[in-house]
Amino acid sequence: MRWATVLFALLAMSAIATTLFARQWSDASGRHKVEAEFVELEEDGRVQLRRDDGAIFRIAREKLSAVDQAYVQGRCDFASFAELQEFQQATASEAQISAAYEGFLASAKVDDEEKAQARAALAAAEQAVVAVEQHDELIAEAVKLARRRAWDEAIARLRRASRTLPTSLDADLVAGIILVKSERDYKKAENHFYKAYLRGKKQEAFAQEELQAEYVATVNNLALTRIRAGKLTSAQTLWTEIVEAEIDIPQEVMINVERVCWLVQQGQEEKSPQYLPTSEKNAERYEQLYALYRGTAGAEPREPGDGWLYLTAAHADLKRALEPYGNWQACEDRACMACVGEERVECPNRKCKKGTVRSYRYETRYKNTPAGRIAFQTKVPIRVPCKTCQRAGDIDCEHCEGGEF
Repeated sequence: MRWATVLFALLAMSAIATTLFARQWSDASGRHKVEAEFVELEEDGRVQLRRDDGAIFRIAREKLSAVDQAYVQGRCDFASFAELQEFQQATASEAQISAAYEGFLASAKVDDEEKAQARAALAAAEQAVVAVEQHDELIAEAVKLARRRAWDEAIARLRRASRTLPTSLDADLVAGIILVKSERDYKKAENHFYKAYLRGKKQEAFAQEELQAEYVATVNNLALTRIRAGKLTSAQTLWTEIVEAEIDIPQEVMINVERVCWLVQQGQEEKSPQYLPTSEKNAERYEQLYALYRGTAGAEPREPGDGWLYLTAAHADLKRALEPYGNWQACEDRACMACVGEERVECPNRKCKKGTVRSYRYETRYKNTPAGRIAFQTKVPIRVPCKTCQRAGDIDCEHCEGGEF
């Protein structure tokens, strides 16, 4: 009876151990998955796995998913926590980092002290994985809401995503683009782009390949909202950052620089709200920036486009969601510079205030004197309808049709 009890306990412990080390494995395509325990890495590079039913099978290491390859690397290749940390610094994927930690902790050749350090770091890595998953889910929900034109709900999801993952640029980048395209709210869009810009700058995003596309898009988009706000010097500084980073310059950025140079040049010749009137010094700076871009990109000068080109980085779903609102193949914002897409501009009469101007009328008043009651005329200030805007406070924009260039 005693031997039967001991045998049952050993079998139970064996089953628990198998369960503890069993994990889901997947091939590189993601189509084939299996729950199995890692047995060993063979000399020929094949990974030996054992299913719950005891069946053993082998798969080439390079045919496993990137996450599973990281697990094998952590279990078989790393002998110290320092090596694991080097892998973590060189890897962008939080899921791969977490898998490498799991493999490292399951390794028999790593001592307890090294495992204790890794166990503490794994907890932080797992929290980061959860945050990334929540962040990505919220962005996916926001894009679906954008397809239904539920703009406020989409922006709310993106703000939550931004708080969930404080290192990410994506949520604020997408929020800014939605605000520009759906509501033409350039001020709120600028706030989102600036938040993403500060995050990217802190992480030196130009030097990180996985963040570079998002950061270039953020810098370009922030410059465009600064143009809308009349901050030409700030926009010029931002675009200069892209040139000095010595990276491949997107064609859309080149077109934007061409356009702003053209608008500045026209603004020097004609002081009109549809152009960008500015000082000669600013105009010279933009000409220098344009020459610098042409020299870096090796592009030939050509006529600038009609609208500003915003970058969405890799968010193809966002382009499809907002496509009915314009040509989003180029992420184009064609809102008129004078009326900002409203089709109406403020009344040009400087004396006009909310459709009325100051005037006066004469009133007859009476005054008692020793000689008797006398009448006299006095001016009384009043406001009368403005003849320029017909009391509307604004007039039709003469620089555009339908609020667009």
